[in-house]
Amino acid sequence: MEEGQEANQESYLFPWFQLATLSLDYRPLLDSRSSPTPCTSSDLSDYLEVCFSRAILKDMDLMKKSEADRFLNDAKELKEDVNNLERDVKTMDLSNREQQVATHADLLEVDDSESDVWASLPKQFGAMDNCSRKSTGVGGKKRKISTVVLEEMSTEEYWETAKAFLVQKTWLIDYGNLATEEKRAELEKFLTQNRPFALLEEHKNLEENPNYRGLTTGEKYEKASMDERYAAHCDLVKTRVKLDFSIYKSGVLRNKCNGFFKKIQKIGFTTDPEKLNIVMGNTLNALNDMSFEYYGNGFETTCVLNMKRKENTDSAATMSSTNSESTDLNSSAEPMDSGSTEQNLDQISFAFDPEKDAHLVASNAAQYYKNDQEIRKYYYQRYRLFTKIDSGVLLDREGWFSVTPERLAEHIADRVVRQPGMIVVDAFAGVGGNSIQFALKGAKVIAIDLDPVRLKCAKRNAEVYGVADRIDFICTNFFHFASLWTKDGSERPAIDAVFLSPPWGGPSYLQSKEFDLNVGLVPNGYDIYNAAAKISPNIAYFLPRHTKVEQLIELSGLHGKCEIEQGLLNKKIKVVTAYYGSLAA
Repeated sequence: MEEGQEANQESYLFPWFQLATLSLDYRPLLDSRSSPTPCTSSDLSDYLEVCFSRAILKDMDLMKKSEADRFLNDAKELKEDVNNLERDVKTMDLSNREQQVATHADLLEVDDSESDVWASLPKQFGAMDNCSRKSTGVGGKKRKISTVVLEEMSTEEYWETAKAFLVQKTWLIDYGNLATEEKRAELEKFLTQNRPFALLEEHKNLEENPNYRGLTTGEKYEKASMDERYAAHCDLVKTRVKLDFSIYKSGVLRNKCNGFFKKIQKIGFTTDPEKLNIVMGNTLNALNDMSFEYYGNGFETTCVLNMKRKENTDSAATMSSTNSESTDLNSSAEPMDSGSTEQNLDQISFAFDPEKDAHLVASNAAQYYKNDQEIRKYYYQRYRLFTKIDSGVLLDREGWFSVTPERLAEHIADRVVRQPGMIVVDAFAGVGGNSIQFALKGAKVIAIDLDPVRLKCAKRNAEVYGVADRIDFICTNFFHFASLWTKDGSERPAIDAVFLSPPWGGPSYLQSKEFDLNVGLVPNGYDIYNAAAKISPNIAYFLPRHTKVEQLIELSGLHGKCEIEQGLLNKKIKVVTAYYGSLAA
């Protein structure tokens, strides 16, 4: 492990590793036909830095604590079934006694497939693609030596190597008809002897390249002497050659980027290199240089399960509330309409009422959701969601599916809150799982949610954890909050960081191979980020594990820095969190 890795790992509460880093430099790409001055290395103005990392978390202790109650409950139900069966047997014909006893004995047997704690539990909080264990190798066609030479050259080196040939060749094309036969033969011999070993494809047959014909034969040079024309010719050839080579080098770097991101794909990141426009450069910027590094420890094969879930076709189930923590992080179950977003806020009390809010008390879930198999699954792993869940924690139905598991929330808080007293905005607070962990780390938290019922749960949960005095709860739309906070003339404290955990669009996100910020989030994922960027450059974006990497990188923009972190919980990739600004490693 590198020294930098050790230092970073020791600075966080849980094990953290760099998987790879990528640094890119860009140069403005100017068309030589519109600008006589080529770009030089001093013109570099754009750069991009990306870090890929992994946090390794475990909460098996919380799983076992949750599971203990499940077996006790199953044993109680089994005992009740046995008693009922015995009562029924007494009323039956005793001639079938042996058959009845056999049936009774079957109920007491423990099925081997269910004896293991993991056998009957959900294996993760989200869908997962299988992680390939096959090695693809290097493969491919053998490259020509001349190609290798070109790839290793700089623009200046290429010009110094090829300038004599390219200048004289193009001059012969334009003015060879004015020279004597002897002079033409002499020049062609010179070109044959001095033809560079490595030439770009567009420079091999200059007679067929219109960009290098008639450079100084137009009206502009009619009155110019041959010496003046030759000097201008040399400058124009130089500019165009450097432009061609810059484009070529950019293409070479694009291929290297493709290779880098293909390797990133193998360790669980979702990316399409061909769509990485900001990374690959465009008509205004071309890649000038790149460097990357892989860290061996991070590339060990990870066991990942592909959990198949049935998609709910109910239209109400495919849309989540526009304000929860991470929708369907725990399940694909449909969100339940709390009916709160359309209520008059003046008629809503955010204080906990033991009678009216009894259905929200998480410890009562076994009673209120007795016949709800989806809730029962998560009730039996409730300590993973809140370790103090038996102390009065409140959860509405969607909260059971959407709250960030406590161990994950604890790690994110450790990453975001680097010193006590920071002001952190939790833009989609939900039932408060993340807000509580930020406050426990010493931050002053502004918890925002549009759903008053869910915000009531968050407030009560903060009281259970003893941090309610460190959290301001605001029932509003995050976009409205961001616009007011940055309104001209307002004197408000600086926001140190913004945590974004918007709803992920309901269970349908589990069915796609990749998660798109444009269509997967409502509101649009780019709009959410831009609103957050107005109040702080330091942003943590909590998203599905198969979110497109190219989109997360694009959010940082040129002159930007971005870290994309996989969150592994019990050896399975659950989520990715993208860190920007000073939060990025």
